[in-house]
Amino acid sequence: MAELALGLDRKNLDQKMTLGASMVSACTDNPNTPGDNPVLALITAKQAAITAKRKDIVAAQTVLDNEEAALAQLEQEHDELLVAEKKHLESVTRGDRAKLSTVGAPLKGEAAPIGPLPAPRNLRLTSNDHEGGLDAMCDTLDGARMWIFRYATTPNGPWTQGYMGTQSRCTILGLSSGQEYFVQAQAIGTAGPSPWSDLARKRAS
Repeated sequence: MAELALGLDRKNLDQKMTLGASMVSACTDNPNTPGDNPVLALITAKQAAITAKRKDIVAAQTVLDNEEAALAQLEQEHDELLVAEKKHLESVTRGDRAKLSTVGAPLKGEAAPIGPLPAPRNLRLTSNDHEGGLDAMCDTLDGARMWIFRYATTPNGPWTQGYMGTQSRCTILGLSSGQEYFVQAQAIGTAGPSPWSDLARKRAS
């Protein structure tokens, strides 16, 4: 007896939607499939619900992108204030090491921690102007000499390295636009690599 090959485990949602629409169209008033078939109406209703939910996700993602952009702007402004205060403190203390050691910031030239680094924290992802791109950043770590960012389309991999360099932020390009990606970060210090960060997830631009 012949069987249909749906292949759902090998199809993404768009392909499943196309398949469902094709089956509804082909089976409506089809003399080869006589009788009332309530499943066709249910498929059509479910596809409408999926389309509506996708619109909700796009709207929510836009709000999230705007909030993340506002956070990034606040972070930049905060960085500028820290730099301004650094210059002020260096000026009023005339660079006196003993005085500068009391102001709550590390002194340049102090030895970096040699113990194992903790996992990077506060990994966040934002969209960028490149199609198939994501911007990734996490909090810096004292003693981190190198950073690695990796990505995958599932939480468990397989993983692809998207960046290796000296910055705790990067732009990952060459992704599939609209595809959701999972990203992790790792810092490398004198004692070796840190554990991987918690996962962050976002759809590529």
